[in-house]
Amino acid sequence: MTDFHSWFFASWILCYLTISKCSNGIVQSFEGESVILPRKYDSKYHGKCPICWMIGDIPNMGCGNEIIGSDGDKVVRKKSYRYQLEGEIRHGDVSLTILNIQKTDSGKYGCRIHVPGLFNDEMYYVHLIVNDAIIPTTWETTSMSSSTSEHETTGVFSTAMTEGTCVCLYVNICDSM
Repeated sequence: MTDFHSWFFASWILCYLTISKCSNGIVQSFEGESVILPRKYDSKYHGKCPICWMIGDIPNMGCGNEIIGSDGDKVVRKKSYRYQLEGEIRHGDVSLTILNIQKTDSGKYGCRIHVPGLFNDEMYYVHLIVNDAIIPTTWETTSMSSSTSEHETTGVFSTAMTEGTCVCLYVNICDSM
């Protein structure tokens, strides 16, 4: 192998390792409600990992515009009482709950899970869409689950009936492999 080939192979490996696994999701809800931006990681495999949620893009290093952070056991930083990690953090449930959402909360949120080792961090984006509050005259909610041998998806399908209007909404709650 020539020096050029060695350099090229090493450069390719370094580039490959710096590209992180990143997934996306969309959550839609109504003004004034609480909303959960789902995120879980495999704490049995990785152990307890520090995490941070931020608004906007996840930077190459660190937590950017951080709104809440955990040391793997408990919340250690948060920007507002409206941001909560209500799941079992030490068991990998780091889903973000935002209380009393407003239209201004719409946008991109990122979660970084600091997995030990170089270039191992897991990153996840979720886009929050906040709709105007509606006052339903009837409300029906149905939980749904589907799974294949490798993939399981759980969600909630809600239907709100107001005078002459039907609002149907499917929210993907958990998508795990």
